[in-house]
Order: sequence, then structure tokens, then C-alpha cells
Amino acid sequence: MNYESERFVAVQAVLKACLLCQSVQASLVSEETMSKRDNSPVTVADFGAQAVISLELMRAFPNGPITAEEDAADLRISKNANVKEKVLYHVNAVLLRGEQYAIALALIEKGEVVLGVLGCPNLPVHANRPDEAKGCLFIAVKRQGANIRSFDDPTEIQINVANIGDPSMASFCESVESAHSSHSDAALITEILGVTAPPVRIDSQCKYAVIARGDASIYLRLPTRADYVEKIWDHAAGWLIVKEAGGEVTDVYGHPLDFSVGRGLDRNKGIVGTNGKLHSQVIAAVRQVLKPEKR
Repeated sequence: MNYESERFVAVQAVLKACLLCQSVQASLVSEETMSKRDNSPVTVADFGAQAVISLELMRAFPNGPITAEEDAADLRISKNANVKEKVLYHVNAVLLRGEQYAIALALIEKGEVVLGVLGCPNLPVHANRPDEAKGCLFIAVKRQGANIRSFDDPTEIQINVANIGDPSMASFCESVESAHSSHSDAALITEILGVTAPPVRIDSQCKYAVIARGDASIYLRLPTRADYVEKIWDHAAGWLIVKEAGGEVTDVYGHPLDFSVGRGLDRNKGIVGTNGKLHSQVIAAVRQVLKPEKR
């Protein structure tokens, strides 16, 4: 199955959601932001982007189940009435922080990710020209490779991970928030590997994007709590894009990510993404620092 129609709908849905985010980013104020239980930001754009994508998918595939991150019940709370009004306004018209964020959409069939699209509104189209055009779409279909395009130009260009086999030559990225990934453990791991470049701290699935197009070669999301379970919407699209670009993504044990058990990656712990060539060396260093128990 080539997923041609699903790919087209997914790209258009994510693109519309990204344009919504860009249209309101400059007007972000404190009243448009609510707090999540994990302290990550939830804004008008989070709900608006999710609503746009859900509407597009329902129109194209009315019988397809959708798993999404944001809970619309939060908008029914009286204190969030103003946020609800803004969501409706921006959705009908077709943010977040000025830092990196991503809008991610994946198709999972029988526990297997077969299509992934990442929209990164603040990511430069050309990594070596960061002051120029921003806004990229990363697209991957199982066994069809990974591509990148800008928001303005539908021309797609195939991407590949960096061809680096020496960890001392690699750069790595991790979450900005230390609550999302242990920065101290990451520092020990990179010291073992001989990495000398400072970490690139990027929020969201943009980390997968920069690995896939070769801007960095290692992505570490190391457990900060024994009971924390990663969510499929935080990884499915990026996982496929890195894999199709020639990279590798596993948990800290080196086990494949299992998307078959529901909303969470219950059978995995943490995330390690690399360009593939470095993966065994990175996993060995992770094991040395974390000493994960055998399952």
C-alpha cells in the first residue's frame, strides 16, 4: 500500500495547522496560555492546531479513529472560556513560544507507524542559513524514504541522516526542559562518547527533524521518573521520519519502540535516537550511566 491519499491529506492538514500557529504566534499573551499538569505550555494554537487536523481527517476519513494530545474538556471549564473563544476564532479563520515546536501527525496501523508528518513552523528551511525562511514540513511513508519541503513551496527534497561514525564528531540534541530529560545523565553519556560540541536544546519533535536531515546525530530523552510513560503522539511521526532517513530510534535498553499498546509506550523506557551508525555506541554509553535493569 502506497498511502498516497493518506499522505496528501496528512500534509495538507499539518500545513493548515502550522499556518494557523504562525498567524497567531506574534499575538501570544499570557491569557492565551493555560497550564498543563506537566507544566508544558498549552495555548490557543495547541487546541486550534489539533482542531484543524481533526476536522481535516474526519472529512477525509470519517470512520478513522483519532488519538490526540489535548483534552477538550479543559475548554469547558468556565475560567478557560476566553481561550475557547480564541480557539474557535482562529480555527474558523483558516504560538506557542518563539522557540521550536512541532505539529505531528502519524498513521498507525495494527501497532505499526506507516505515515508521519511533522510541521516545524520556527525551524529554518536551511540549517546553515538560520536567519532566512522558516517553516518546514517533514514527510515519511514506510519504505518510501523521508522528505522535506517548505510551507511556501510544495517541492520535496529527500533527506538523510548525517554520515558520521565517530561520536566525537557528533552533535546531540535534548529537551529544553530538564523535567523532560535528565541533562546531568546526558552530560555523563556524552562525556563517555567523547562528544565535545555543546548540546542543542530543542523542544518537541523538532529534535527528530534535525536528526533526520543531519543537523545533529544523537537525540537523548532520558527518564527523570521511574513511573513516566512516553506518549505515542510525542514520538510516532518523528520515529518514522528518522527511520526512513536512515537513522535509528529505540528506548534506553536498545529495544524497538512499541506503538501497539495504546496511548502510551508502556513497554519502553526513555528514547535514544541516532543517525544509525552511532546507535550501538550510544546505547552502550547510556547503559553505563543509567544501568537499566534487564526486562
